[in-house]
Amino acid sequence: MKSLTCWFAPLLLLMCGVLSTFAQGTQLDHQKAADSAKFEWSKEQASILYSLSQYSGSDEIHLIYDPKWRSGRPVPLTIRIVRGGKVIFSQRGHEATVFKVVANIIYYADFLPGASGCAVVAYDLKKQKRLWRNNLQGVGPVYHSKYFNSVTLNADDNVVVVHGHEMVGDYVEYVDMKSGKTVGHRVFRRGYTPE
Repeated sequence: MKSLTCWFAPLLLLMCGVLSTFAQGTQLDHQKAADSAKFEWSKEQASILYSLSQYSGSDEIHLIYDPKWRSGRPVPLTIRIVRGGKVIFSQRGHEATVFKVVANIIYYADFLPGASGCAVVAYDLKKQKRLWRNNLQGVGPVYHSKYFNSVTLNADDNVVVVHGHEMVGDYVEYVDMKSGKTVGHRVFRRGYTPE
């Protein structure tokens, strides 16, 4: 038994090293993608109506607008996903909230259009529980009195890709869909831009 342990330990260490290198390689690939990316911005895609138009699932998505909305501000609303007559997801948002549903998980951007920063949240629709929340690196902390902030969000089977367009900068950020960790990030512009 002692010789088996001596033989197995180096093999286990080798396998851990290979898996660690593979995981780092995957992370580095996303950082390389961020480093070589061009900033893409579509005002049309930075809206809840665009996200809704891209949804192809069988659940119903209801947008419930807040009747207390005042002109000049983002329209507040609640997003509800209904399956078999039962609400399985409900989240407050606004007209610029963006989301994507992939394999029974909704990924959505949680941010305010008049403040800096953004978080991405993953919520399992089947288990009806939040999986993770990642406060993005974005353009970093900003002090302001008047501000604009918009994001677009897309997802494939590996990462959520967020393009952020803020008053003081533009960025792209890649977030691992399973862990919720940032695996690639790049700031394209720093400096004030009027909307």
